[in-house]
Amino acid sequence: MPRVVPTEVRDVIVAIQSLQFLRSKAPEHQIPRGHSAELAIVLALVDRISPELITLTGLDHTKYLMSVETIRHQLTWWQTNHDPDRLKPVQGENTLGVLYDALTMCPDEAPAPTTVELKFVTDPALRESIRLDISTANRNLIEREWKAAAIFAGAATEALLLWAIDEQDKKATGSIAQIVGAMKLPPNKPDKRLKWTLAEMIRVAEAAKLIENETVKQASLANDFRNLIHPGRVLRLDKKPDRARALGALAAAEAVARDLS
Repeated sequence: MPRVVPTEVRDVIVAIQSLQFLRSKAPEHQIPRGHSAELAIVLALVDRISPELITLTGLDHTKYLMSVETIRHQLTWWQTNHDPDRLKPVQGENTLGVLYDALTMCPDEAPAPTTVELKFVTDPALRESIRLDISTANRNLIEREWKAAAIFAGAATEALLLWAIDEQDKKATGSIAQIVGAMKLPPNKPDKRLKWTLAEMIRVAEAAKLIENETVKQASLANDFRNLIHPGRVLRLDKKPDRARALGALAAAEAVARDLS
């Protein structure tokens, strides 16, 4: 089933009724019975929005639910009754307008509730970015998008390792520099680490004992999966994205997260 996000539903609402009317409280600007099919489409799309994208709380969430259920009840009523001829308002406001405003406050991307928490990552923005990559990889896996799943999982693994290496450098000044020097990697500076490959990050993390041996092996396999982002390399290595590789990449991200927690 295609994934629906709040922005798509808002676009459909505006296509049905102009923003000018959505902002109106006049009873005559409520959607008439003749547009019941369009209302049914809006309701069907709302029902397909992933729960994690509805981030509303308090009164905003209440008004969102009121607007959705008002539409649902009205459509059922119109199947056997003729009155009222127009959609009922929500607290005196245009019902579609209330729904539109509620969806405006909802993101098109958010980690699924079951995604690993990563509470050890102290930067909130970075933590949510990594969680979103892991969540997206899991969704891609369900949707059989093997290449996308491997790439997002690889990106999460890179971000986790880079964060861990940076943190280790802060806790034990000079420890990472010594490892980097022995490996002859680019200078041990935060901006230079961004140029490291996933394989190099894994080697540094292993030497710094940030991840377990088993995780090193799994993450090393994920390094190949990460290379799937390069089409030419896929052809040369004769490695095509498949479920096994996507699962392996996700396993690497989860293993690194486990070791760092």
